[in-house]
Amino acid sequence: MKVRMVMMRKLGLEIPRRMLSDRYTVTYRGMLTIMDVTDQGLRRPVKVARLTQGARDGYELIDPHILWANDGRFTLSGFERVRNDAGELVSYDQSWLCSIENYADNVSDEEVGFRKTMGEGTLFYLTYVAFFNLLQSVYFVGRQIASMVKIF
Repeated sequence: MKVRMVMMRKLGLEIPRRMLSDRYTVTYRGMLTIMDVTDQGLRRPVKVARLTQGARDGYELIDPHILWANDGRFTLSGFERVRNDAGELVSYDQSWLCSIENYADNVSDEEVGFRKTMGEGTLFYLTYVAFFNLLQSVYFVGRQIASMVKIF
């Protein structure tokens, strides 16, 4: 799936949340795939999340877990491998905040049309009318049941 991703940690240290929405925060765009692969270093199958940007190699998260998901956004947490100055692979904690690209395209046309044409006042009125109709139905059913009880 096409996503925008923001790394929430730098070398295992958490980036303050207020900086995640900063306009200078680097946002990576690409295709996110999650798959099982055989890791030669760990000598076992592992789950891997990969963000690829076209033909270029992208970013990789090892043993990803979804921590949170809502409204086309989710957080993946796992480990990233980085080469240090000595050339050794070092694993750090990493979390990605991902938003699904074109999330509005996944919403039905009727819902988009409803969102565009309805204001807050109209939406409140429609909710009120629906609630009032529900109360009327409950009252009517209650009266029917009460009249049936009187008969028996």
